[in-house]
Amino acid sequence: MFATRRHTQLGIKGLVCPQLGEKRMEAWVSVGLGLVLLLVGGELLVRGAVASATSLGLSPLLIGLTLVGFGTSTPELVTSVPGAPSIAVGNVVGSNIANFLYILGAASIIQLIDMPPQIASFDIWMMLGATAPLAYFAITGAKLQRWEGWVFLTSCAAYKGCLYSID
Repeated sequence: MFATRRHTQLGIKGLVCPQLGEKRMEAWVSVGLGLVLLLVGGELLVRGAVASATSLGLSPLLIGLTLVGFGTSTPELVTSVPGAPSIAVGNVVGSNIANFLYILGAASIIQLIDMPPQIASFDIWMMLGATAPLAYFAITGAKLQRWEGWVFLTSCAAYKGCLYSID
């Protein structure tokens, strides 16, 4: 059992390398089971969100930007907060890169994707505006303070409110 230097740099304390044999098999079974449950849960989330929002007369874009967006981000919050704040930042940045390049890339290969005008006129600018403070913290090495976290959450709520008023 050992903790690597890289794990310590990431803020993961007490991480141990699993022993060969049963522990390795147990880890692979856990990963496989987790992926299956993630796929099933994701499908149920999307179907439920679409059915609920459609019955309320909400647009598919609004469903994706709010219900599905929050639903897919909540597991990231749960896995990022306890004990490893560096993982939270890496998780957010990595997830967004994966969403842009992997998800949109793969989805557009399978089926052409229409870009709604609202994305170009409003949402993309909100996303870029939300990325600017993150870039500042990354470049300067400054710590994200609690009050700034509240600003992020309040901005998120304001954005969601704007989405509902536009729709």
